[in-house]
Amino acid sequence: MVSVEIETKGLKQLIAAYLIAPEKTRQELRRGMGEATALVQRGARSSHRFMAQSGNLERSVSTDISSDGLKGEIFVDRGQAIYGRRIHEGWGTWQPDRFIDQSMERNDAEIHQILFNAISRANARVFGN
Repeated sequence: MVSVEIETKGLKQLIAAYLIAPEKTRQELRRGMGEATALVQRGARSSHRFMAQSGNLERSVSTDISSDGLKGEIFVDRGQAIYGRRIHEGWGTWQPDRFIDQSMERNDAEIHQILFNAISRANARVFGN
């Protein structure tokens, strides 16, 4: 599986929110992680070097979010495009087309803002500030 992960780390201020209202906190973090992974997914699907023929590779760029909302994954679903890993990582004389990584790099500032906003929403829901 080809995957790139977005993880939120160092969020000590959320520990109290999780202890007080875990479901509200999870909801906001999952929402934010969903927004961030969808942003990367859209970018990876639309910006790549390979010649699209069937559209399977673009459609195979998928996302998954952990139940706690602290981890998001963007990956090529091999069930939809078994050749996706070879295109993303390179194979033989084919140079890698790291379209997922590049989408993450292009959207880095927006990803961080989305996650910051999710943390702020979680804290506001729990602590009312």
